[in-house]
Order: sequence, then structure tokens, then C-alpha cells
Amino acid sequence: MPVVERYFKEFDAEVRSGLRSYEIAERMDVSEARLVEMRNNLDLLGLRTKNQDYIYPAWQLDASGKLMPEVGEILRKFDQIANQPREKLYQMVVHLPFYEGKSIKDCLVAGDTGFAIEVANKMTLR
Repeated sequence: MPVVERYFKEFDAEVRSGLRSYEIAERMDVSEARLVEMRNNLDLLGLRTKNQDYIYPAWQLDASGKLMPEVGEILRKFDQIANQPREKLYQMVVHLPFYEGKSIKDCLVAGDTGFAIEVANKMTLR
């Protein structure tokens, strides 16, 4: 499978498996208004759907349902090179051959947050 096609499939899988606003709010034990605030502050990644709801990648949360603070740090770094949420998601899920074949998402899920931030710094030349 060509690399670009694989990247699009990975991206589509992320969108299809995301949590709706009420689902992530319940897991995080916050209001949907708080989700909006977190999204606007670039603490949490949410993608607007056609029906005006939002989809949130579940891997932004740790096992206890808490938002990983590194997600916001990475989102703010990517805001300099990708201002649309879909672009930010793409940057976080693409598997980078020059970074041991891992994505930033892979690093976050594995608990290797330091490596995730290092990769984000290199991708944004910081």
C-alpha cells in the first residue's frame, strides 16, 4: 500500500474511533462547556463533524480518564505549522520512519511523553 494511502487510512480510523462530546465529557468528568474551553485553549483536540458535534481522539486521556497535559503542549507547538484541528491530528498520527516508525500518538499511548514532545519539537523546528 502506498505511504500516502496508508496515512489517509490511519487518519480515517482515528476519526471513526473518536469519542463524541458527551462521551469524553463523561470520561473526564467535565461539562461540555468545559470541553469547549479546553478545545479553544488548545489543551484538547476535537474535530468538528458534519452535524456540528465534535469527535475527540480517546488516546488524549490516560487510563484514569485524565487529559494528558503533554497533548496541549504538542497542540500548541503544532499551532504554528498547522492551524486546523484535522491537520494537527494528521501530524500526531502519521507514522514517521525517521522517528523509529512511531507516531506522536504511539509515544503518548506508550507513556513515552518525553519522546512525543521531542518529536513535536523537531517537527516544528523548536
